[in-house]
Amino acid sequence: ELLKRGGAPLTERGITMHELACGLRDNGRWDEAEPLFREALRLAEEGGATAKSRAITLRSYARGLRANGKAQEVARLEAQADKLEADT
Repeated sequence: ELLKRGGAPLTERGITMHELACGLRDNGRWDEAEPLFREALRLAEEGGATAKSRAITLRSYARGLRANGKAQEVARLEAQADKLEADT
């Protein structure tokens, strides 16, 4: 339905969110980047993105968390990414 109206599929929207989040993270705007990483992951899951693609987003998100002192969350995300990569 969305494609018929000219919208992008969920996976493409997830990739766009991922790229926006990385740009914000890399420019010191973590408070804005973090929710976009979460949205990118949601879109990737709902859109059926590949395991490799989801792992990349998880690792990018973890990088931002690490830089902002959230080590416990980093370990959880990296474990999820490891599992996704092992399943491919």
